[in-house]
Amino acid sequence: MAIHSQMQLSFGVRRTFAGEAHWVTHLLDTPITIMDEPHHEIGIQHYAFDSSLAPAGKTALVVFIRSDYAYWQRIYGRRLYDSEQRQVSGIVLELLDAWHPGIRDDIEFVDEATPLSYERYTGNWQGASCGWLLTKDTLPLMIKGIPKRLPGLEKFYMVGQWTEPGGSVPIVAMSGRNMIQEICHEDYRPFVATTPL
Repeated sequence: MAIHSQMQLSFGVRRTFAGEAHWVTHLLDTPITIMDEPHHEIGIQHYAFDSSLAPAGKTALVVFIRSDYAYWQRIYGRRLYDSEQRQVSGIVLELLDAWHPGIRDDIEFVDEATPLSYERYTGNWQGASCGWLLTKDTLPLMIKGIPKRLPGLEKFYMVGQWTEPGGSVPIVAMSGRNMIQEICHEDYRPFVATTPL
């Protein structure tokens, strides 16, 4: 199984980024070394498209950086772990300030999550950010699917990030919705989807 461990930096910002692309990947002319690894690109997401996620005039920026689980595990529990997180934030803040001048002064909150944070809060193996990394080997599984039942266990159904290649909350929600459709079909009941008010 392919996994993707990463560090996530989240910034609460006094800016909206309205009218700008939700997700931008900056290709770096000169790679930067972060966590002992060269990085050739930095992806930034903002969430201004959903006004319910932040107070008016503010939004969240999120930066994901591929990161080695073993690196963080080696330094966990030592002062170096916290200082390394702050160092990565500092490097990213310099880049953000170059791309969005003055943003450093608009940042109200910073949260740093390492692969160990993912592991602690989600239980994902080696702090992977999702159950399956999409590769040429796993991509066909999105089309043909993965078995969601176990032989000999009647009325047992599996849903979640480990039963659908890819990752994220929408994939998990889709997994549950698809299984409900299958159950309705087996029970000769119509499947009816509703939108919450």
